[in-house]
Amino acid sequence: RTPLVEPREEADAAARLGGRLSTREAGGRAAEHNRRADRQRRGVNSGAAAAAAAESAPSQEQEDEAANGAGGSRREKNSKKTTSMRQKEAAIVEREQELLGDAAPQTADDYERLLLGSPHSSYMWLRYMHFQVGLTELERAREVVERALRTIELGQEAERFNVWAALLNFEKAHGSDQSFLAAFRRAVSGTS
Repeated sequence: RTPLVEPREEADAAARLGGRLSTREAGGRAAEHNRRADRQRRGVNSGAAAAAAAESAPSQEQEDEAANGAGGSRREKNSKKTTSMRQKEAAIVEREQELLGDAAPQTADDYERLLLGSPHSSYMWLRYMHFQVGLTELERAREVVERALRTIELGQEAERFNVWAALLNFEKAHGSDQSFLAAFRRAVSGTS
């Protein structure tokens, strides 16, 4: 009578003999050993009957596929499922950030759209101006600042102050002395 063998025992026995077996390989060998032992107990060990039984008996891989569906081990499927879920979650987070406005605008149209939502925000106007300066569109940047001064209400002094300060810094960095003095005079007088 052949005793049943556990996969860990098969791997340990192979290691003692100098061979190396993974636990999965050992599991496959142990399962095959146990199937043979089971066939012997039932008396199916005669020549042709044994060969037919061996051919018709599913292998360990076939049993795994049948148990886990059509492809891969349970661990592989869980790994794929986890990866898929992480990718979906990352896509959702990215889309949420776009919708919330955390994503930086990429075009002038994006800035115009944002300004429709918050026309009195000096922060948005100055980001738009900085975007135009980054494109070396200095005249367009001046136009953006002038639009900001016309759009932001007179009662929002802090917002208007931010735009005036940005205009003065812009003229100092990119304009002439005359354009800086003209902007300074306008800022002091408070005219748009």
